[in-house]
Amino acid sequence: MPESDDFSEDAGINDFYFGYQDCGIHGHISFVGKLDAVTLRAGAPAIAPNFTLELMAKHSLDFWLTSEDLPDPNNRVTVDRSGKMF
Repeated sequence: MPESDDFSEDAGINDFYFGYQDCGIHGHISFVGKLDAVTLRAGAPAIAPNFTLELMAKHSLDFWLTSEDLPDPNNRVTVDRSGKMF
């Protein structure tokens, strides 16, 4: 069944890190507006027919995902004055 943006519903999920000093939202998933064939064209193979992209857009559920990690002193890149990583 094709998805319609006439009466779009919204849902969201937040990711919390409880037990840390800076407890808060560190991730979020939510639905966004509908894709269209023009938007899908940007990531599609050049030979993909437009009617296929239109069909995919009509049947898609579109969402936005953001995420972040808590800081870890062992998770870093160190460079010297010349820019060489070690």
